Amino acid sequence: MVKKNNAQSLLAPNLTGKKILIAEDNKINQIVIQTMLKATHAQLTMVENGLLAVELFAKQGFDLVLMDIHMPEMDGIEAQQKIREVNKQIPVIALTANVMANDVKAYLAQGFAAHIAKPIDMKSLYGVLKQYF
Repeated sequence: MVKKNNAQSLLAPNLTGKKILIAEDNKINQIVIQTMLKATHAQLTMVENGLLAVELFAKQGFDLVLMDIHMPEMDGIEAQQKIREVNKQIPVIALTANVMANDVKAYLAQGFAAHIAKPIDMKSLYGVLKQYF
């Protein structure tokens, strides 16, 4: 299910009991995302590449995946495709600085549920999350 990407919210959704897998290789971005998501009360699991994301997703249940596109070992596009082979129902959201309309359209066509631009805007992040929970 593809959601609109222009939704914004000033308030963090209450995601108590929800499990979010975050694949992000940049340490600063990891801290930023974790800080932004703290207010949601979701259970966060961070991995630093797509291969680890795929392996962990296959072993554990997650309610949503936030996926960086450019990572070592396995990029976010391939990781998203492999995750969808395991479970097509779980939304995988692209996190990338590639924000041109053609890029966003391509990510959505490849199976990503939504796109969040980097640097991540908290209102956009919360708005997208509210669409899924």
